[in-house]
Formats: sequence, C-alpha cells, structure tokens
Amino acid sequence: MKLVASPTVAPAISAPSMTTRRFHPVPASMLDDPIEARPPVGSSPNLLNDDLAPVALPDRTFTTYDIAALWIGLVVCVPAYTLAGSVIDLGMSAFQGIACIAIANLIVLLPMVLNGHAGCKYGVPFPVLARSAFGIKGANVPAVMRALVGCGWFGIQTHVGGQAIFAIACAAAKLSTVAMAASHFIPALGISSYELACYGVFWAAQMAVVVKGIESIRVVEKYAAPVLIILCVSLFVWAYIAVSFFLFLHGRFD
Repeated sequence: MKLVASPTVAPAISAPSMTTRRFHPVPASMLDDPIEARPPVGSSPNLLNDDLAPVALPDRTFTTYDIAALWIGLVVCVPAYTLAGSVIDLGMSAFQGIACIAIANLIVLLPMVLNGHAGCKYGVPFPVLARSAFGIKGANVPAVMRALVGCGWFGIQTHVGGQAIFAIACAAAKLSTVAMAASHFIPALGISSYELACYGVFWAAQMAVVVKGIESIRVVEKYAAPVLIILCVSLFVWAYIAVSFFLFLHGRFD
C-alpha cells in the first residue's frame, strides 16, 4: 500500500511593493558602542580561561585617557630615541630619520587601531579575536608570535632601564661608569656584575607591576604619561639650547 501525500496549496504571498517597503538603517551608535559580553555556557577549559574570557562592560576600566597614556608609554622611550639616532648615524638627515619613523608608525597604526577597536567593542583579547581569521588552533600561531615579540621588547626595555639605574648610581656615587663596567666583567653576558644587579632591580620593579594585572599597568601609565611628556619636552629644550650654544661658540671662535 502506497502512501501518497495529499497536495496542498501554499498560500499566496504578495511581495511588498516599493511604496509599502520600509528600510530601517542601523543606528551609528550600534556600530561604535561597546557590546555587553555574555558568559559562555558549557565552555571547554582548553578554549576559555580567566585571561581569555570576555570582559563585561562594568569591568572595562580603560578610558580614552588611559589608552592614550598607554600609547605614550609605548612610544616615548629610550629605544625610540636610539632608533632615531641610529638612522641619522647611518647617514640620514634629521628630517629623513623622523620622516621614516613617522611613516613606519603610520603603517603599523592602521591594523593596530582596527584590532584595538574590536577589542574595546567586544571585550575580547587578541588570541580570541584571532580565532575568527585563523581558527581555534591556528590562532595560537599569531598569539605566540606576538608573545615572543613582547618578550623581546621586555628584554630590551629592561636592559635600557638597568643601564639607566647603573648610570644614575655611578653619578650619585661619583664613580666612572667605564671603570665600573670594566670591573667584575662577565664575558658570557657582556656586562659587569654591577650592571647585572641594576638589570635585576629594574626587572623586579617591572614584574611587581605585571604580576598585579592589567589594572596596575593602567594606574602606572596614568601617572607616568604626563611625566614622560614633561621629560621629553625638557630633553628637547636642553638639546636645542646646547646645540645652539655650541654653534654660537663655534661661529664666534672659529
């Protein structure tokens, strides 16, 4: 016995005319405002932890000033000055060196702003955001690459900070930095034991901030950014006066 479905007639649906169709554009605020993070249900511990979980709106403490202060702390630093000085040492003029660094920063700025915008809007970190492009397992590759770059810069900044502490300590004790660096020299590291101790002091100071989480970094950068700007302007004024005075003496006694 065959069962045959009885034919049914679908109700006629008339397409809306152009006069009755209504378009409702998405408000611009929905594209820019932060989105409330919803806690996941039944998540895998291999995919989610406290560092990868989305941040809820009440817990997002970074304001525009905090992000700007963090940016100032990233770019106003001795390695940036060293980079500018190195390109001039290679034969570029001051204008060419500054132009090259400015163009390079602008090239890097666009993807950083796009990445940061998504993070601020959805409250997710970079490793989670990268899953949309690289997949769950593939996102580990750019996350590790970014972590390695961060470790490298942490080492560079710690070296520069340790050298600054070493120079300040020698100046306060009225000792020669050359003589102190030559004494108790460690060939394997290329520095003296005194410099290594200063490196350890600066490393410990940074780790004391890092282990307390991103909130402690926000507080430190909040108060450090104005100091960095004042020191940067003061250094520029001092260099301008020193060079002008040297040119004045050179032109007068030549």
